[in-house]
Amino acid sequence: MLFTMLSNQSVGVSVSPINALEQPSPATLSNVVFSSSDETIFTVAPDPADPNGAIVTGVAPGNAILVCSATATEPDGTSNPISGAVTITLTERVAPAAGLEFTFGTPVDQGGSTLRRRVGITTRR
Repeated sequence: MLFTMLSNQSVGVSVSPINALEQPSPATLSNVVFSSSDETIFTVAPDPADPNGAIVTGVAPGNAILVCSATATEPDGTSNPISGAVTITLTERVAPAAGLEFTFGTPVDQGGSTLRRRVGITTRR
């Protein structure tokens, strides 16, 4: 996954667990920790309003990786460590349009029950 923002901006980010099929997981997160691979590009701090969130603050143009680790506790009580990462590109100006992003709604089968399928990752800017 890639996220782009201006080097003079800040943005909130939040994580939620997904399963091996990239579908939402019923697990509960704890011990959520975010870090920046290069704090000369951006810094990251916990979001006091979101226990699963952080605030990313741009420092200078460039690329760095936002890493998050957490403990996922399943409904049956078993726990395991999980992690994820995203590359963040900071620019001095807004990048021109270079493609299209697809966002899908929740599929519904013919009988009316909901099927949850994660096709891609949507970023909010």
